[in-house]
Amino acid sequence: LSDMAREQFYWKDANYLGTPSCGDGGDIPPGGRDDEGKVLPPPDSFLLMLLYPTKVDYLRLGDNFRQVDEWEWGRGVVEDCRWKSL
Repeated sequence: LSDMAREQFYWKDANYLGTPSCGDGGDIPPGGRDDEGKVLPPPDSFLLMLLYPTKVDYLRLGDNFRQVDEWEWGRGVVEDCRWKSL
């Protein structure tokens, strides 16, 4: 994880866009690291979510390629489950 990405864990306002200036985010530890350069533990407000998508809409802007895939459930057996292109 990059230092800049780790800093975002410590933003007080999740809707904040851009880089906080000295007056806006003085309490944000640079790079999410302490004075010795060690990575800080995530703050109490940090939440990790595990998502299981059932539909993916992929769009590649370079050549306007689009692909939609959907998770197809099997007959209760994991081996019968698969992604299907629509």
